[in-house]
Amino acid sequence: MFPALNNSAIANIGKRNIDAVREALGKLSIPIVADDTGKDYGRTLFFSAEDGSMRIKSASRGEWVW
Repeated sequence: MFPALNNSAIANIGKRNIDAVREALGKLSIPIVADDTGKDYGRTLFFSAEDGSMRIKSASRGEWVW
């Protein structure tokens, strides 16, 4: 879709975000028990501090609960 961006730093923003979050969580000793990253669609995560549930919503893939 944007061939000029294929080899640029912008093209790797998703992986950089994943790496940064994993590093930050590790420094805080917060374990990752599951993940849903990468691929070709966006997601929004909703976390309930009340019951610990997570709801993931995607415009193209629907919604699911972890």
